[in-house]
Amino acid sequence: MLASSFISAIVITKSGRIKSLYREAWKHGGSSKLDFVEGPEDFEPHLGAGSPAVLVIDWNLEESSVVALLNRVQGSSRELAILIHTDKISGKAISIGLEYGVDYVGNSTNIPAEIKIGVNKAIESCIKQSPIKNIISKISSFKKRGEPESAMLVLQSTLEKVPHVAIIELELAAVYIDCGRWSDAEPLLQKLAAAQPPNLRAQHLYARLLMKGGNFREAELLLQNCKLLNPYNAPRLVDLGRSIIQQPGRAHEALAVFDQALQMDPQLAAAKLGKTECLLAQGDVDEALELIKGLASPRELASLFNLAAILNIKDGKFMEGIGLYQVALRSIQNDHTAISRLYFNAALGFQRWDKPEDALQCLRKSLELDPTFARSQSLIKKILASDPGSMSSKQASARSHGDAPHFREETTRFGLNGNSPGLHPLPSHEDSRLAYGDRDDADIA
Repeated sequence: MLASSFISAIVITKSGRIKSLYREAWKHGGSSKLDFVEGPEDFEPHLGAGSPAVLVIDWNLEESSVVALLNRVQGSSRELAILIHTDKISGKAISIGLEYGVDYVGNSTNIPAEIKIGVNKAIESCIKQSPIKNIISKISSFKKRGEPESAMLVLQSTLEKVPHVAIIELELAAVYIDCGRWSDAEPLLQKLAAAQPPNLRAQHLYARLLMKGGNFREAELLLQNCKLLNPYNAPRLVDLGRSIIQQPGRAHEALAVFDQALQMDPQLAAAKLGKTECLLAQGDVDEALELIKGLASPRELASLFNLAAILNIKDGKFMEGIGLYQVALRSIQNDHTAISRLYFNAALGFQRWDKPEDALQCLRKSLELDPTFARSQSLIKKILASDPGSMSSKQASARSHGDAPHFREETTRFGLNGNSPGLHPLPSHEDSRLAYGDRDDADIA
């Protein structure tokens, strides 16, 4: 007998053989209603409000459609037992099932009795997991209301009562990250990311933690592994692109990844920002500005240019880096704080280029725009103290009300080296948010 508390079942398949198997299994399956649809887009009208149901998904459907469907049903407000029906159980099916809360991955057979066993296992798992699913639903509500601390307390309390529940541990790690408690998340994610079968969400979050620490290559390897098992997660592709672009000379590879994410979700802002970083890194300034139009605030735009310039200057490409600052200063208006920080970071570029006079002029300009910016004041003192050959305080003051440094016009056309870090520092290494790793440096913030 089928579990009668689940009064309906929807089987998503195009296979006549699978339809026949489930019809035969349902002949003596109790009072459950059985419906068939041929595509993920057709199943929702068959889900009656509130009633428990079984959702069977044929793994032989187009893989991207299966993943899109699983992503959609994750937020279902009803009790839904989900079964993946596959001809051959694979690590890929299991990993995707684990990521999206599938209750059972069942091997296809030609025996209706085996079909009933698989369905009942899915139902039993769904019922067993129901209290945990209720907790996850509550956590989701806390997050939507902007209350991660409340979510954290519920999860911590749950683990004290029932320790070592992987789903709860993973949710707690995610909430720790939301709260900026990366060190608390690390031991949980290390354990969960190493589990078998692979937990793709745990590996994704652990990769973000690695990126936070500057381990971009290791993060990339984890995210590439996730992509092999599930290439249809657009936000994860964005993080993969970010891990790649942080590595020298790989902007073109990152651009391809961001384009893949945009093919899945053309409105994904993070993917557009990542693509903009790649275009800036490759010197396609006009295309980058067109893509970012209306999407980034002046301060975010300043951050894009600033971070692209930073690694070029670190790589010794001073003309290209300073050229980016020139374009940024022409592109950004009416945000004196952002412009002040651009001048400050341009000063760092000039300092590294061994041009202290130009650095001092930029710093004075920075202070004109924001007289409270202590780091510009500090760096002026540092330059004057460490480089007696630079202009004196009196000379620097005399130039403080003059024009901005004269950037040569040809620096507006450049080919950058593909080292642009991410716009948002999550995930990112702290050194990417500082201009050149010096504690006198500042990010656009």
